Amino acid sequence: MSRDTGKSLNASSLLNVAVRYSIGVAAFFVGFLAREAFHSPLPDGGCIIFVPAVLLVTYLVGIGPAIMTAVLSAAVVWFSFLPPFNPFRLERSGVVYLGAFVLCSIICIFLVNWARFRIKQVDTARATLGKDLADMGRLHRLSDRLVREGNDFNKCLNEALEAAIAISCAAKGILQLFESDLGTLTIAAQYGFEEPFLKFFEHVRNYPSACGAAMSSAERMIVEDVTMSEIFAGHLSQKILIDAGVRAMISTPLKSSKGAILGMISTYFGAPHRPSDRELNLLSSLTQQTADYLERKRIEEIEKTLILESQHRSSNLLSVVHAIAQRSLTDNQSVAHAKEVFEGRLQALARANRKLTKSNWSGVTLAEIVREELEAFADRTTVDGDIVALRPQYAQNFTLVLHELATNAAKYGALSDETGKISVSWAIQRNDSNCVLKFKWQEKDGPYVVPPARHGFGSSLIRSSFPDVRLDYAAEGLSCEIDLPVADNGHESSTAQTASRDLFGSACKPGSPVFN
Repeated sequence: MSRDTGKSLNASSLLNVAVRYSIGVAAFFVGFLAREAFHSPLPDGGCIIFVPAVLLVTYLVGIGPAIMTAVLSAAVVWFSFLPPFNPFRLERSGVVYLGAFVLCSIICIFLVNWARFRIKQVDTARATLGKDLADMGRLHRLSDRLVREGNDFNKCLNEALEAAIAISCAAKGILQLFESDLGTLTIAAQYGFEEPFLKFFEHVRNYPSACGAAMSSAERMIVEDVTMSEIFAGHLSQKILIDAGVRAMISTPLKSSKGAILGMISTYFGAPHRPSDRELNLLSSLTQQTADYLERKRIEEIEKTLILESQHRSSNLLSVVHAIAQRSLTDNQSVAHAKEVFEGRLQALARANRKLTKSNWSGVTLAEIVREELEAFADRTTVDGDIVALRPQYAQNFTLVLHELATNAAKYGALSDETGKISVSWAIQRNDSNCVLKFKWQEKDGPYVVPPARHGFGSSLIRSSFPDVRLDYAAEGLSCEIDLPVADNGHESSTAQTASRDLFGSACKPGSPVFN
């Protein structure tokens, strides 16, 4: 508080005291003039004339001025109206009259002050009860709107903010949502602020502010006076708040059922403010309602996304199954053979989907796919590859391609005799613009390779799954090379590699068998 502000408050207090005691003096003079209006002395010295003045002063301005009025009245009655007149001497009857007046004044001051206090209590209780009923009704209506009009997201947020401002008797307010990917609070609704404030606090992370401190601690933050708070001392945010007419604030986090920050409701006051327990309790109820609404909306969005994704996956899976059935159950082969081929391909597709389901459709590693598809030939297969996490679609495609390559090798290629071997390798190659996964399947030491007279389902599937594929039917062994553009995070960091080793077993090392 500045020195000028302190002087202003002191001057105001002195003026208030002067006015109160002036009223007491004025009431005394009115009683005195009323007493003088009687031409003959009253039997009790006219004390009764001053009692209404004492009562009135007590009710209007309090005990201090009332006592002063009673003392002045008693002194004048003693000196001027009780015999012997003028000297400060009293006869026995005068002492009784004056004593009765003093006692009556004391009793009247006590009774009137008690009645004044009780009336004030009743008025305060009536006002508080009315405010409580209004605020509880406001909370009930907000709860109804959040359920009934829950689809109008922006309207519900504005309703919640308006209720918070009304409950706390604040002048302004903002409601922020937590952006988990950025780690910031972003303004979603506001009332009473102009562009400089909104621009400065558009995105809040760790900048000195009440909402930033509340986000860090996950607890309500109360600033009773911006000019005295350590949060803003020496920071530009203090000037921004003062220029916006803010002197105090309450920032309350919106937390999910598991304690995660979903957002923030902040109310702002134009003068220093210390909130009451009633105010804080009502704000807690309101923020809980709003947090429940935000959590419910997030769950609904997740469910909607999952439904759409499930529909897409189901449609894609049915398309793949249809293609497999169409190409497997052809007229130029026996029913038994067609059934065997079809079941093998369906089992490969099922294995891919089981792995994806287990990973919650977050993807699986290429090493896991190779391990499972070549498990029966582990002692004749070597692998050299980085740990790469594949998205669901690529994981499914690689599973089907590896199944076709392994089946072909077992029937016609390197795995069809006792000497052939297979080498599987892949690596991430980076350049300035992108990253590419380079995969290679190489057969060797097997039977002499004769290029097929026509392309079957296997080669068609490989080419449709990976356009950048190269199949080479060299005499010494079939090779299949696939180039797949991937995002930069497709190649896992060292931390991710460790996690993959824990989840999928030992990492593949150059020249080592798939399974030992």
